[in-house]
Amino acid sequence: ILPARRESRRRLMEKSYRNAKSKAMEYKTQQGINTYIHKKRSLCLANMTIRSKRAEMKALEEKARLKEEALHQSQVLLEEDAMRFDAFIREIDAQVADLQEQL
Repeated sequence: ILPARRESRRRLMEKSYRNAKSKAMEYKTQQGINTYIHKKRSLCLANMTIRSKRAEMKALEEKARLKEEALHQSQVLLEEDAMRFDAFIREIDAQVADLQEQL
């Protein structure tokens, strides 16, 4: 009878050990899943932030490009106005010279 009790006790201990090991593995697995989910969430948030920043940069670059085009157009108009003004001044000078010759 004694060896049979020892055997059943041994089986109980093995079963208990397997259950504890199973629970530990289950805990590690759950912990691993939680860690994985946390890392994936962090990656997703980082990607969303990057996409948002890229979109913002693209919008700002477009705005800067439009302002540069407007500035270039203003420079062209200013140069044209300066040329017309110079032509006007030359014309006035010529008229003054003609009037002085007449007097």
